[in-house]
Formats: sequence, structure tokens, C-alpha cells
Amino acid sequence: MKLTNYFLKKKIRTLADSASARDHQFCSLQNARTVLVVYPREDEEIVESCVKKLLELHKQVNRCVFDTRKQSSGQEKSPWLQVKSAADTNLLEIPDEKIFTRFNRIPADILIDLTRPSDYVMHYLILNHPSRFKVGRRHTAFSMHDLAICMTAELDLTLLFGHMLFYLQTIRSK
Repeated sequence: MKLTNYFLKKKIRTLADSASARDHQFCSLQNARTVLVVYPREDEEIVESCVKKLLELHKQVNRCVFDTRKQSSGQEKSPWLQVKSAADTNLLEIPDEKIFTRFNRIPADILIDLTRPSDYVMHYLILNHPSRFKVGRRHTAFSMHDLAICMTAELDLTLLFGHMLFYLQTIRSK
């Protein structure tokens, strides 16, 4: 049983405020060797088709899946890391130290966040990840990415991922 996500949201807001003040290091897709894609289990089929595009560009793709189901079928593909909301968080929905450490050890030049606005556990992990460059959907409550894309319509992951790839391929930094 989870008590509340109030304290987790408060930690996320604090981390997001400090993240906006850090030095932003742009990393183009051409310069990136490893990419970490973070997404919810419900969107796995859509995300896998997007990941194929990164693999075609000869990028090493690591995955982190957020699973909110109470029980798993046992037939899931094995991602780099699977975070289960029921087993890997405490009563306040804060990830345990083991998951926190494993997530931060995943190598990533670019972190692509495809999580939903209500995936607070993953937002907390993403804000703490040492990735050089973080890309994702802009959240109205706080800014947690180096490159945030505003989506005015209902979230279409294929469209969002396409925009991310476009900007990562075309924007250059000095």
C-alpha cells in the first residue's frame, strides 16, 4: 500500500529547480554512443518500434521500463532495468537505494524520457541520473530536461520520438 506521492513530488520539484541551474551540455545524436530510453510498460510496443530507429543509427540503446502492474506475466522482454512500482519503492513511493544505484550506473550520453506526467518514481530517477543530456516531454509543473518538447495534443509517443530524433540530429552546438 502506498501512502501518498506528496513527498516524492516535493523532492522532484527541488531536484528540478536545481537541475535547471546546472550546466547544460548538448549532445547531438551523431556524437552520442549510448542512449537510455525510459518508458512505461504499457507503451512497450510503440517504444520498441522507436528504438529500432536508434539501433539503425548504430547507437547502443539501454532501456528502463516502469511497471505499475501488481503482477507480471513473466514473459516480458528483459530491459536493462525494470522498475516495479510495487516492489521497488517504499510507502512514500521513493525508489529504494538498490534501484537508485542500478539506474544511475546505466551509461547514457543521451537520456530519452518517454514517461507519462504521473510517473513520479521515474521522474525522480531521471533527475538524479548523471546523463550529459536529457530529452523529454515538457511537464507543466516543472522543467527537468535539457531539451523539452511541448505536446499540445494527446501524447503520441511516435510523434514525440520523431520530434526528439529530428532535433537531436539537426541542432548543433559550439
